[in-house]
Amino acid sequence: MVEICGVSKYYGSQCVLDNVSLTILPNTITSFIGPNGAGKSTLLSIMSRLVKADTGTVKLDGKDVNAYSTNEIAKRIATLRQTNHINLRLTVEELGSFGRFPYSQ
Repeated sequence: MVEICGVSKYYGSQCVLDNVSLTILPNTITSFIGPNGAGKSTLLSIMSRLVKADTGTVKLDGKDVNAYSTNEIAKRIATLRQTNHINLRLTVEELGSFGRFPYSQ
């Protein structure tokens, strides 16, 4: 389960996330839909520790994501950025495994 509580993020004076709270239950499919600049990628980056929230917390199975070691979090969360500069023909499984690189090496 992922619990997001009161997460806010600013880039300079621009507020991209304003006090966001939600719970993502196990074994569910969740999608973030919105226009460019709505904060979708920023929220996902905060959830996976690629970006630090200015306020609020993110918990993974009841434990703050910042309390996990890099190896521990990589066992549980795979992140693959929308934009990359890899020009390879890969299967979805191969592409998804790139997000687990910190763990699998």
